[in-house]
Amino acid sequence: MRFSSSCAFISAPRGHNITHIILPFNSEDIGHSMITRTHVTRRQQAQLLNSILDQALLNPTSSHRHQIQQLIPTHHVEKLVERLRKRAIILSKQQPYQRHSILEARDALILTLYAAAAPRGWACAWCDGSYIKIDAQQRAGIGAILMDDQGEIVARIGQAIGAQDSFTAELTAVVAIMQTALKHDQRQLWVYCDNYGLIQLWCEQRHDSRLAEIRRLAATLDRFSLHPIPRQHNQPAHRLALAATRCTDDVHVGISYKNI
Repeated sequence: MRFSSSCAFISAPRGHNITHIILPFNSEDIGHSMITRTHVTRRQQAQLLNSILDQALLNPTSSHRHQIQQLIPTHHVEKLVERLRKRAIILSKQQPYQRHSILEARDALILTLYAAAAPRGWACAWCDGSYIKIDAQQRAGIGAILMDDQGEIVARIGQAIGAQDSFTAELTAVVAIMQTALKHDQRQLWVYCDNYGLIQLWCEQRHDSRLAEIRRLAATLDRFSLHPIPRQHNQPAHRLALAATRCTDDVHVGISYKNI
């Protein structure tokens, strides 16, 4: 099998001076009739981009998701996701009655964008470990999300793992999502993790004994690649992990294999 040894942020090719941006003729016909505006100023580019993101957040249809995915070739994925996240904050303040749906759309679109930045044909996963202390007792949990190679979310995992440290929780989360990918016959796995120490360890000291189980599982996959993601962009997995820490027993607190 093939490993990735890259430790850099993963993104689509960076666009330097964008000379075009796709915009729907109108909000009612988004995703069907589109035009290309050329030679626009940077301010106009930003306004057009904000408009596309706002429409996707307020009306999260499959057409809007597809339109968002089309932005990846000309935009740095992390910068695009951060703009999306900030637009969601602004919109949720402007329209508080829609706050819940806006934030749900934000999380779904963040997953969509990061998946679009991965190589075609790969399954994508997001994982996180969480650690808390309550009354001098350590509690750790893991959270993970698996999206198959067709872009469907096939698993969400939340599991309490007892009195473990935060780094062990991060390792366990990666192992859990690798096991889940194999169960779903996803043999090319692109994993996002917000623990930079773990990423560095995998890239530079792959024979470290703490990585033994990850190495074993990676050998059973056709391809495996581990990449960093900013913590604020990994909130769906983090919330699953945090919820798991509040479970008193070391058991699964939630796992779903339904497409959403």
